[in-house]
Formats: sequence, C-alpha cells, structure tokens
Amino acid sequence: MKNLHQRLLAVLGRQLTNIFRQQVHWTEQEAFLDNCARNGLSERQVEVVRLLLQGRTYAQIAAELFISRKTVDAHVQHVYAKLRVRNKLELLHKLCK
Repeated sequence: MKNLHQRLLAVLGRQLTNIFRQQVHWTEQEAFLDNCARNGLSERQVEVVRLLLQGRTYAQIAAELFISRKTVDAHVQHVYAKLRVRNKLELLHKLCK
C-alpha cells in the first residue's frame, strides 16, 4: 500500500510539473504575441519572426511559408526597422522579455 501511495504521488508530481511548464510556456507565448502586437508587427511578420527565433534559416522559413527567400529577408528587415534592432539577439530580447 505504501509503494502504491508513493508511486501515485510521483505520477501526480510529474503531472503537476508538466502542467506548470505548459502554463509558463503559454505565458511566454502570450508575452511574445503581446510584444509583437504592441510593436505593430503584421501576422506574416510574426510568423517569420517566430520561425527565425526557433533557429530556422531563411531558406527553411521560405519553404515552410511558401514564400521566397528574398521575401523572408524583406520581412526580417522590416521587423528590424520597426523594432529598431540590429540582430536576432536584440530581436529576441525585445520580443521575449
């Protein structure tokens, strides 16, 4: 009976940890989207930025969104100008704080 109780507590602990992680992740996503909206990014710019911050290359982003690599580059340059940032690190800091 004691073993069963310990196992149930362990399972419950893992489930609560997963729920907490999902809530934190959701909060981060909400903050990201709020920062994007506050800075006037279009839906397409948000899609491009999200993929860029996930580590995708311009070519991968272009393939995933069915646009050209030059269009990805244009979106990124417009986002950098809107946010007054010079690189991905500054972009990450500005949108994910």
